[in-house]
Amino acid sequence: MAVVFGAHDLLNDGGGIGALLVTAHPDDETLFFSPALLALCDMLELHVLCLSTGNYDGLGAVRSAELLRACAVLGVSAERIEIVDDAEMQDGPKAHWSAQRVASIVNAHLVSRGLLRVLTFDAQGVTGHANHKGVERGVLHLLGSAGSQRPRVYSLHSVGVLRHYLGWCDVPITVLAVLLQRLCCRRRARRMICCVSLKPWRCHAAMQRHASQYVWHRRLNVLFSRYVHVNTLIMVSPTSEHKTA
Repeated sequence: MAVVFGAHDLLNDGGGIGALLVTAHPDDETLFFSPALLALCDMLELHVLCLSTGNYDGLGAVRSAELLRACAVLGVSAERIEIVDDAEMQDGPKAHWSAQRVASIVNAHLVSRGLLRVLTFDAQGVTGHANHKGVERGVLHLLGSAGSQRPRVYSLHSVGVLRHYLGWCDVPITVLAVLLQRLCCRRRARRMICCVSLKPWRCHAAMQRHASQYVWHRRLNVLFSRYVHVNTLIMVSPTSEHKTA
């Protein structure tokens, strides 16, 4: 179903047998993280935490139900999915999410599920959406403030617009870059995991479950996006600066 480069590093990072994918909206898991979910579902106990219902257009209840159906296609069962509807964290391109609030919710979920590994967006949030960036800031805040149970955090590497829409053609570029990094910078490199989907149509099938969002421009995005085919996850090292993120 998928090829994983760096699986040994991931499985031996001390994060246990599970992983929590933290997203901002229903459909983020499909549009951006489907290669990782498909690749890791047989290696780890995967959970999904979506920090909003995606209610910007008043379709929060519909989109929440769609998320459950899409995750089933990607290999994550309903009992491992939680969708947050918090007054302080509503869907919106200009909505600012408190890093402290995000960190508190993510930490509570990690503790309740006994998880020590997080997958989420990087600082660019793939598309630059304010909510994606808010998730990243909150997870970094948690990383900087956590004690002995500090989670292992992996962020999804964002690329520029040109590479974003190269589709499958970006796979060899990404794989080569990851392999060179692992070969040439082994001692000082951060853990880097590359997931290549061998069944990109599973992403298409999952996106069809997000029927309310499957409008023409998202259909084009799924056809041409490299995130349908490949994900690069880079381990984030905790530093003092994260405490004020």
